[in-house]
Amino acid sequence: MIIGVCLLFFVATALCTILSFEAFELKFNKQYAAYEREKRRQIFAANMAKAEAKNAARKHPHAATFGATHVADLTHDEFRQRYLMPADGHLERVYNDNKAKLADANAKAHKKRAAVPPTWSWATKGAVTAINDQQQCGSCWAWSTIENVESVAILAGKATNTSIDLAPQQLVDCCDLSAGCNGGFPEGGYTCIEWEKGIETAAQYPYTGQTGTCQLTNGVAVAGSLQISGWTWASGLFDEHAMQAALVTSAPLSICVDASDWQTYTGGVFTGDQDPNPLSLDHCVQLVGYNETAPVPYWIVRNSWCAYHSASHSVSLDLTICFCCSGAMGFVRVHTARDVEANVRCGICSKHSHDVKRANCTCQVEKQMIHVALIVLLSSFLPTWSSV
Repeated sequence: MIIGVCLLFFVATALCTILSFEAFELKFNKQYAAYEREKRRQIFAANMAKAEAKNAARKHPHAATFGATHVADLTHDEFRQRYLMPADGHLERVYNDNKAKLADANAKAHKKRAAVPPTWSWATKGAVTAINDQQQCGSCWAWSTIENVESVAILAGKATNTSIDLAPQQLVDCCDLSAGCNGGFPEGGYTCIEWEKGIETAAQYPYTGQTGTCQLTNGVAVAGSLQISGWTWASGLFDEHAMQAALVTSAPLSICVDASDWQTYTGGVFTGDQDPNPLSLDHCVQLVGYNETAPVPYWIVRNSWCAYHSASHSVSLDLTICFCCSGAMGFVRVHTARDVEANVRCGICSKHSHDVKRANCTCQVEKQMIHVALIVLLSSFLPTWSSV
């Protein structure tokens, strides 16, 4: 299966990813006040030194590479504060509160295993909308929710991937089950869409990248807004097989991961020796596919940091590592590790996938990878439709 992680940003060699500060400024159109430039130059130099060390330690030709990205002039603390969410033990709480539901989700998903092909991509099937940029706001949970509702609407025949553009800002401002730009999780987003009687379009409720005052009248979306009837776990905890089956037979999945090491990721697949903590979820994304025929099998994860990257905006996660969102790319590849010992935990699988009664999240593990995945998903989520 898949457990590793690799980002499809631009699969560059280690030599191409390390830039001079002047080249970095030019490539990413950076402009600093005179007093700020030297500070950012020093931070950038320190980050490039770390990236070079990581590149030198790569143990596989397809392993992740690191170098200059649009956030390479930030300290790691600044990166986490601006782009990630606090890792607050949500995974453990969800697991403890939903053991029976998660086990049931896995059992149902396993019954669909026969339908799982060696490769899959909802993006090539027209079920994935355009990549967006969450900006310096920890709203990835809202984007993961909205992206999956859009995909499920497309698959239900209610829209096309170019005609639907829903409003994550509505969730950022109005969802009391999350903390706006300070983080949240898809299950809260789906529930709020139910409570708010639908989700407005981005034109009706534009994205600002800041937590603002809720603009809904009496807390209800305008008449005619797209509605869902609920959501469900698409797969349970730590089960890549179930997640894969749910992905293929249902729809793209909402998942959450540990993206703490994505700041300087430039390509390749995250492998076991490059993995962060799978029990520390700080970023939510959309799982859209996988490839088990590649030299390093991987999951394909859609990210929401695309504005500053010139490549495909996708990340590759080694199926053995189960990674979900990659820093600054639209899609992420995660290495699979389906046949690894039971103690292997991939971030993708550790967080439940959500099915927006069809919104989801999933994970998988593969032989080649080793310990913990960078992404942690308790399960996958899917939204459920109601009549609109």
